[in-house]
Amino acid sequence: MRRNIALMAAIAVVSVVGFASVAAGHGEKQAFKATLGGYQEVPVVSTTGTGELRLRLGADGATLEYELTYSGLTGTASAAHLHFGQRGVDGGVAAFLCGGGDKPACPATEGTVTGVIDAADVI
Repeated sequence: MRRNIALMAAIAVVSVVGFASVAAGHGEKQAFKATLGGYQEVPVVSTTGTGELRLRLGADGATLEYELTYSGLTGTASAAHLHFGQRGVDGGVAAFLCGGGDKPACPATEGTVTGVIDAADVI
């Protein structure tokens, strides 16, 4: 269970880091990608779980479209969310991708979740 929570937290930490470090594109269309694993967790966690998060700024400039894919979890995923904080420090939850807010439940041990984050989703 801790490993699943760790992967979901890693998703959040890497997502924020991804905004700053792997931006691709300029102007109205910006895309971001983060590779997810236990080494991005604070503190680092050894896990078989891996994932990828892709974010794209919506055409309206006010939304984020996302696709989260993960696999290799040893237990059931309960939530995936983005944290807001500097690298190496746990930040507060900023928005849910699945398993919280108005987002659907997360796939159990592997799967893909897609959706849109708008202002109403930001915690």
